[in-house]
Amino acid sequence: MTFQITPDELTEITVRLRRHLPKNLTTIHTNGRAAYVAALRTVIGTDMPALWATYQTEAEALTTAYAYLRSPEATTEWLPAIARLVDAQDSTVRAAVAFDARAHDLALVHDRHKYADMSPRDALTAAGHPDAAGWHIAPSWTYGCRGHGETLAEQTSRLTQEQNDIIATVSRLAAGAPAGH
Repeated sequence: MTFQITPDELTEITVRLRRHLPKNLTTIHTNGRAAYVAALRTVIGTDMPALWATYQTEAEALTTAYAYLRSPEATTEWLPAIARLVDAQDSTVRAAVAFDARAHDLALVHDRHKYADMSPRDALTAAGHPDAAGWHIAPSWTYGCRGHGETLAEQTSRLTQEQNDIIATVSRLAAGAPAGH
């Protein structure tokens, strides 16, 4: 009987059996590293860095809009400032959702190559994307499972909800404040 195994399966077998092998068999060469790097290049493509850049730009705009809303200057234009914040929240959440769609694919590649004898950071660098090590990639199983709070979209949604809760509290307290205060 003949079995066919993939390079990734061979790497996993090697990792699990290494401690049971004779000392003189410490290195077994596979092309698992090359497969890992190639898979990363395919998944990242040319648009994933742009998706991350878009998210960062939108998140920065959200931070700026929220900071302005909390400044004394915002009291003269409270409703327009809130409208700008809501626009920034929506844009940031949309950017996070778009990035997460690809981040899930990247997380799956990391899972498939976890025995490639190469760290994700090293593999991303070898794939030509060392900056991708700073991207927010949640564990693959958290994508599509709401409530774990680890995906970028979930974290962004939680942030916007916290902002909305603070605005609601301030609005409620302001409505009950004596005039001129």
